[in-house]
Amino acid sequence: MTCRSARRLMADLFDSGDPCPPPELRAHLDGCRNCAAELEETRNAVAGIQPRGRVSASADFKERTMTKLAAELNAAQTPRPRIRFTPLLRLALTAAAILAVVAALPYLGALGTNRGEVALLAQSIDALNGLRSVHIVARMRTPRGDNFESIGAGYDFQPVEMWREFGSTPRWRVENPGRVVVMDGAQSILFMKPDFAVHGGRNPGFVEWLRPLLDPERVLAAELRAAQKGESRAAIRQEGQRVTLTATRKAEGEFVNDWGRNSSVSQSDHTRVYHFDAATSRLTGLQVILHDGGKDVVVFEATDIRYNEAVAPELFTVALPDGVIWGVPPEQMPTNRPLPATARDAAEAFLGGMSQRDWERVLTVYAATAVPEGLKRDGGGLHVISIGEPFQSGLYAGWYVPYEVMLADGTGKKWNLAVRNDNAAHRWVQDGGF
Repeated sequence: MTCRSARRLMADLFDSGDPCPPPELRAHLDGCRNCAAELEETRNAVAGIQPRGRVSASADFKERTMTKLAAELNAAQTPRPRIRFTPLLRLALTAAAILAVVAALPYLGALGTNRGEVALLAQSIDALNGLRSVHIVARMRTPRGDNFESIGAGYDFQPVEMWREFGSTPRWRVENPGRVVVMDGAQSILFMKPDFAVHGGRNPGFVEWLRPLLDPERVLAAELRAAQKGESRAAIRQEGQRVTLTATRKAEGEFVNDWGRNSSVSQSDHTRVYHFDAATSRLTGLQVILHDGGKDVVVFEATDIRYNEAVAPELFTVALPDGVIWGVPPEQMPTNRPLPATARDAAEAFLGGMSQRDWERVLTVYAATAVPEGLKRDGGGLHVISIGEPFQSGLYAGWYVPYEVMLADGTGKKWNLAVRNDNAAHRWVQDGGF
């Protein structure tokens, strides 16, 4: 687990009110003093501002609240000494502020851009309270069957469908043509067709960007935080019964030779377009528009959002084939061969093992019970032409290792292998790029 993923799970603790970290987060905190200290600091800060009781809004609450929000937006631009506002602390404090005001904030269509955005988002969040389920039908420009994060202006649209059932034990499912993730309320399973599966907890990192869309309230709260902190440029317009909010954001991360830029929503300059029903304030549509080389390309589009449908329990299960290969945590990987000490060593172990069809060597860096037949077929017997020097780029916590190979069928391939060792065992594993 990366520190970035850990901070998202820590944020979930404050959103859900559950004080107990999930097992995968506890494992990361045990080995990362920085994240553990940040969580403790945030808990202390939130405890200091937690309201002691529920209050009723007075008649002039709307005007006073919006005046206060405008003042906070201005004050947020001035650094304050003596308090270290880490990203998680800013998120938790903002979430606490939202919980204190959102239930009484009405829509103020006549406000200016920033204040209007805050008011619209706040009312929409309030309108989503009490949901029983949400079902999102969408499409996304991504390689067919690839993970749920990859985007690209040149890819064709692939269908994506998502379900979430709320309640005391939330359950959800995300599916595209090549893979499916289900969370049954206790644990999750990622199934990568045709024969690979991975166990996860209640908050796995399998669907880091798409999964939050299953909770529209959280999505809108995140946009509200961005508006309050001045991290997005936004505008609101109303046409008939539809209210549209556009929020434009810059790419996050430091890029080397632009590697990783525009490969995910967070790592791209993009605009998010939200559509709301003017009567109910509910979210009815969402688009993500990628700004790439002077071109604007829609890379994600929710074509239908359905609320409070009856959801069949079997939707939160997945049928696995006989002989499925399971992904394993790095600490459970075999150690019957010398382990790589560097990112380049990890790339050499993976590509060298593929070249010699030495599957035991591949499994020193491939976190699974066996090498899938598809990977053996595609990469077995390749010829390694070169392996370059590792580098880091974008938001990825691991390393990219340039390589060039000739596949057994004569096809040349030149790409970057992703490897990382930010796990509890600090063991190098192959993480993509082949």
